[in-house]
Amino acid sequence: MLRKLYTLSLIILIAFAACNKEDDKLHNQEGMAVSFNSSIFEGAQTRVIGANWENGDKIGVFAIESGSTLQEGTIVENYDNFSFSTTGNGVFTHDDQPIYYPEDDSAIDFISYYPYSADITAYNYPVDVAQQVDLMYSNNLKNATSDNTTNTLEFNRALSKLIINVVPKGNGSLKGLTVEINGIKTEATFSLADGVLNIDDTSTGKLIITPSGTETKKVVNAILLPTTEGNSIEVVFKANDVDVYKWTVPHALEQGNRYSYNIRLGDLSSEVTPATNYMEIPHYTAGDSAPHSFKAVHMVGSTSWLNGYTGPQDQPIRNYTVMYDTLHSVPYWIAFPLHPIYMDSGNRTNEWTFDPIIPQRYQPNVVNSGWVSGPYDRGHMLASADRSATRDINRTTFYVSNIVPQNSNMNSGTWNELENKTRNWALDAKYDTLYVVTGSILYPEDQFKITTDIDGKEIAVPEYMYKALLKQDKTTKEWHSIAFNMENIASGPSYKEYVLSVAELEELTGFTFFPNLADGEVVKKQKSLEHWK
Repeated sequence: MLRKLYTLSLIILIAFAACNKEDDKLHNQEGMAVSFNSSIFEGAQTRVIGANWENGDKIGVFAIESGSTLQEGTIVENYDNFSFSTTGNGVFTHDDQPIYYPEDDSAIDFISYYPYSADITAYNYPVDVAQQVDLMYSNNLKNATSDNTTNTLEFNRALSKLIINVVPKGNGSLKGLTVEINGIKTEATFSLADGVLNIDDTSTGKLIITPSGTETKKVVNAILLPTTEGNSIEVVFKANDVDVYKWTVPHALEQGNRYSYNIRLGDLSSEVTPATNYMEIPHYTAGDSAPHSFKAVHMVGSTSWLNGYTGPQDQPIRNYTVMYDTLHSVPYWIAFPLHPIYMDSGNRTNEWTFDPIIPQRYQPNVVNSGWVSGPYDRGHMLASADRSATRDINRTTFYVSNIVPQNSNMNSGTWNELENKTRNWALDAKYDTLYVVTGSILYPEDQFKITTDIDGKEIAVPEYMYKALLKQDKTTKEWHSIAFNMENIASGPSYKEYVLSVAELEELTGFTFFPNLADGEVVKKQKSLEHWK
């Protein structure tokens, strides 16, 4: 799970297995064969990100002399573009000849890429955007020997990705929708020796894409070559070959980045808004942003904040995002990924302070004491234990933008039970990252409830508190969702009494949850606890 978190990271662990010397034509004595196992950290949605390897996916691997550049004279033991494949479970094994560490135990470097191609000339990978191949590259694993027990190949996207989520305005239909992308460069070569992408500037053309989805929601996924200028790529939406709307991408496409937009497509006018690149960030259903709101994205300050993190050290890692109601001084929602790297035992700080991003005038002054009136705790939306890996990351949960006035009995009872279960679900190795949105629903205006802070500032008391959850099975690739909505009172005996579907929660809140989820309409109707035990 991170150059923006829409930048991809795949983590490959090198494991070793003994090989019989009689079967080894390249070695005179028994050696250690190299195999690959993939694991998930980040869940951005492209074909091979996360656990989404498919049966038959192949990576190409080169083994070269340590400290050298990939070229004919530096290849070790003829380990030149060897293919490794997976059955879809993330474990890679060699297809033909295995790779062994040298008999003299000298160090070697690995270079790898996805997807495998047998037609590599001069260590250049040909790129044609018409093929829509999401090329990945890794050259980080250096000075490797058979003594190493944990080696990682860190893959990064070599091109750019544009995602457009399309819905019709009103009761319209997207039947027959196609998309034409104009003004793009179509061909390039990618150097596997140094990771440089060389674009053919004479290869200007267009790309025709048929979006996936239903008549009420479609998704455009386009792998494109990076650009240096904004407003250079035009996207034309067509219904039955008739132009409906034209839109120009307002920015350059940087190499390795993913860009997401939402569009409401109408006959006379259309609306395009940037979409989050993070799976967990909700979208305000009625427009660009919720009324009187302020969004703050909190990032992890350092990888030292995390527990057992082995991913890229030079890419930003998200902590959580808050959509804050500046009128009522409570969060609309807090959205965050939940994964073992964020958690450990202990490390609670109780160091209450103001959120450094949101203007202090909008936040309640409950830094040194709690609410002045009512049976309310400073109830965390992102629980302290959800960010317990270190004291550094735990401090960020004690920003007063991360709390609501929460009934004390609820906070220590049923809500606490749900928080504990949520962490248990995040620790289940069967699934990838758990995506969580925790939010509040205020009372109707004629029943509005308030409390105050030490300065007398009025703070809204939520009528309900909710969680929307989403996870993906690593093996089956199936998505599972569930939601819970609890009244902010001394709650009942079990969180199971408050189950509803994410789709139902969307109707109650006015937010679209997990908007980047493919086939979201089906997944978000799930209401069973079968996968949430």
